[in-house]
Amino acid sequence: MAGAKAFISASQDEDFGIVPVEAMMVGTPVIAHRSGGVLETVIEPSASVRQAQDKSSGQGATGLFFDDFSVESLNNAIKKFEKTKFDHSAISKHAQKFSKERFEEEIRDFVRKHAITEHTEKSTEAQRYR
Repeated sequence: MAGAKAFISASQDEDFGIVPVEAMMVGTPVIAHRSGGVLETVIEPSASVRQAQDKSSGQGATGLFFDDFSVESLNNAIKKFEKTKFDHSAISKHAQKFSKERFEEEIRDFVRKHAITEHTEKSTEAQRYR
């Protein structure tokens, strides 16, 4: 997928859609059906305007959506894609939010935080009954 002009995801209501994220990891913009997990991972140019203030977030346009499973709808998305500029490094940076490493790190942090909190609360409660 690296070096591809775009990745077309024509799945309907796919839960997460790892393949579009893999395309974005190498900086390839995604053209996807507006349904399922890609709604959480693909950012259209109109949505990225709100996020343009914070360049450090890495959130710029990462792709486009089409609404219907028809040749016309997909063709319109491709035509719009041809007129849109994408920052391939920003696309890659955005996709890293969905990396296995980030997921594992956040789960570890969550467990540490909540395990410490729960342990502290139990210790405090136990001390009250001494």
